Amino acid sequence: KNLLAGNACLDGKGERIMNFIHRDDVAAAMLILGGMQPFPSAEIYNVSAEPVSQYDCYALLAEHFKVSMPQAGETTAKRKRGNTSKRVSNAKLKRLGWRPVYNDFLSVALHCQPE
Repeated sequence: KNLLAGNACLDGKGERIMNFIHRDDVAAAMLILGGMQPFPSAEIYNVSAEPVSQYDCYALLAEHFKVSMPQAGETTAKRKRGNTSKRVSNAKLKRLGWRPVYNDFLSVALHCQPE
């Protein structure tokens, strides 16, 4: 949304790692976990598509929508999800047979795009 409006800004070099997931992939993971006996209540299973850097995220979107890449700069805006940078692994969930339908950022973003 910000990229298309020309309001996006890269944090530094855009090295911040972000994780995305489509709701259908979350639901599929919940079905697998909910069917486990006994339920793994003390376990943590990360549900995520493949991590992507902020730079690569904007580059994919800019290419797809034929818009310019945002400039690097400092942002003072508070983000809903903060400014964290972490790579989330879904390997543990994949060992149970889960496979995301939307495995990369662009497929998640384009499937969520309004008509």
